[in-house]
Amino acid sequence: MKYDRLNEQDRYYEYTLNDGTRVMRYQIIAMIKKTIGDDKKTVPQIAKEIGIDRQIIYNLVRYLCAKMVLGSKKMQRHSLYFVHENECLLAKLFYPPEMVQKFTIKSRKIYRG
Repeated sequence: MKYDRLNEQDRYYEYTLNDGTRVMRYQIIAMIKKTIGDDKKTVPQIAKEIGIDRQIIYNLVRYLCAKMVLGSKKMQRHSLYFVHENECLLAKLFYPPEMVQKFTIKSRKIYRG
């Protein structure tokens, strides 16, 4: 495992769902992202919908938050998790949010050919 490539290391992470199905780590991550979708959900909600132990979801959600795939919002009892939008890093560099908010279109011309 120490000398394997990063994309080959997923074969060591295999999880068992409540119905006995065995899935790999990347498949569970895809399930988590699909389950959350555009909503904000807690870990118990995600675990119930996927059908897997809560502790596994806690570990994977913490891993995804560290990789900036998921974002979290602290609530009273449980944190709400949501999927970050894919953003272009170059767009952030060349067009900072402060500049984009001030940008307005004054007029436009339409050319017919």
